[in-house]
Order: sequence, then structure tokens, then C-alpha cells
Amino acid sequence: MVTCGWVQNRILAYLSDELGVSESSKLYRHVQKCLRCQKAMELLSETQDVAGATLMTNVRAPAAIDARIMAAISGRRPDPVRRFRFWNWWRK
Repeated sequence: MVTCGWVQNRILAYLSDELGVSESSKLYRHVQKCLRCQKAMELLSETQDVAGATLMTNVRAPAAIDARIMAAISGRRPDPVRRFRFWNWWRK
């Protein structure tokens, strides 16, 4: 038997599509019959939407980061980042 506590502990996972088919269908069936859990799901869904919209950003990481991450994943050392230093120019 599915309880309100069981459902409310899994609502966020349900909204994020993290539950398996069996758990999702149990939760869905319970929410269809339970006004309290329907309200909880609505509130959490709205909160998730507002948080998602608020946290959106158009900032992009520098391209060098992608290369460093991919190098770390592949297990090799990334090429050093080359920086122009005034004293290197001065020595020439």
C-alpha cells in the first residue's frame, strides 16, 4: 500500500524522471486519488520551475576548460595554458 509519506518522499524524483516505471505508476495512481499529494506535487513542480528559470544563465566557460576536462577524463595531461608574460618578452 502506497502512503502519502512514501509519495511525498519521491515527488521530486518523479518530477525529474528519476523513478522507475513501477514506482512512477504507483505514485501517479496515488496522486490521482489524494488531494493532499496532488497539492504537494503542484507546489513542488511550481517551485522547480521557478528555481530553474532563476538559475538559468547565458555564461559560457572558456574553451580551454573543455580541453582540460576531456584530458582529465581520458587520463592524459592537458597541454599547458600558454600565457604571455611581460618578463618573457623583456628577456628577448
